[in-house]
Amino acid sequence: RHNMIILSLLFILMISLSNVILSFCLLIHGNTQHPKLIQVQIIIRHADRAPIHQFTSLNSSFLFPRGLGEISDIGIRRAAEMGRSLRRRYRLILKENKIFIRSSPVTRTLASAASFSNAFIGRKKNNSIPLIHTTENELDEQVLISIDSPTFRCKVLHNHNISDSMCRISLLKDKIVQSYPKCAWFSYNIIEAAISEIENSDMKMNENLKKCAREDGRKIQFKTLSFVVGIGREIDEDRLKDTIGSLLAILKKNIKEIVESKPKESIRVYYTHDHIIVALAQTLGIISEFEERVPEFSSTIILETWKMRDGIEIRVSEK
Repeated sequence: RHNMIILSLLFILMISLSNVILSFCLLIHGNTQHPKLIQVQIIIRHADRAPIHQFTSLNSSFLFPRGLGEISDIGIRRAAEMGRSLRRRYRLILKENKIFIRSSPVTRTLASAASFSNAFIGRKKNNSIPLIHTTENELDEQVLISIDSPTFRCKVLHNHNISDSMCRISLLKDKIVQSYPKCAWFSYNIIEAAISEIENSDMKMNENLKKCAREDGRKIQFKTLSFVVGIGREIDEDRLKDTIGSLLAILKKNIKEIVESKPKESIRVYYTHDHIIVALAQTLGIISEFEERVPEFSSTIILETWKMRDGIEIRVSEK
């Protein structure tokens, strides 16, 4: 499910009047002879995890021994599968000393990065998993985690005619759920839990809840993300800039350095969360790829820098 887009070397961060407010100028080269891939940047959501707030039942908790919010056994396996898949795709430029991996400090994200890296490198006796760069805690991470904005939350609630002195986004979540008849009987947290649990074949779940999770659950989550990071129909230039601006600056810098032939890594991996993925998709103009559904676990956006006979091309794909 790849949607290839050719972007320019300029890679200029700018505010646009269109829905894609942080865009890149396009420079299309007609001559595509002798292309050479010189850099890959991979931005990826952490793998499958347990529910964040609660389980759907007492029994379901036993299927997630690491606890709420932590990576599941399925997640560990799928992160490794993603690593092997991308290893095959980029085997020609894959060199162990030319890989940089950064992760948010959240445990499930670090665990995903470790499982991915082990498979991506193809670990043998004499090599090791690349160092995974991270911060000491979540408050220090301002690139791969979106910082909460009470001001923006209050603005969103006001726009939806919700009055609350604490600007609790949970009130808007409840309102969103009520607009989906198949899910209206359930709380947002239970729906979120069902989405996390549903892939486990040993899970026994209420059929109506299962139907809600499969059909409308991720749409509900997407709308909630829209209110958090300022995307989609809730697009807000300032909020989106705060959410994704730092990461875009890093991606731009990496491309500039590799084009100028400075000795930098040819493959850079950034393990992050769903809100960063959708915000990045918005800025790159590929938000429609998710069809207004929250990105699945291990959803990936890839930026490839290609050296062409007559210039440089930046290609973007979603996996």
